[in-house]
Amino acid sequence: MENYRDVLGSEFIYMGIVEDIQVSVDVLADKLGFQTVKIPKNNVSTHLEKIPAGAREKFMSEHPVEYAIYNHALENYK
Repeated sequence: MENYRDVLGSEFIYMGIVEDIQVSVDVLADKLGFQTVKIPKNNVSTHLEKIPAGAREKFMSEHPVEYAIYNHALENYK
């Protein structure tokens, strides 16, 4: 947990997120000097299931590094 940001910064040029894939692809293309491509939205569905009470907290406590990396990507992908 102490150095995950340093490791990410030294090993990756960019981390996008699937929830906003078009922005992530656009930023990555720009960083690499390529033109972007449009990502089609195929097979999109809505999820009606609710997250069970305590599930998020359990995941966070069992996977603190993964959760920290996801939050880091979420804060910096644009």
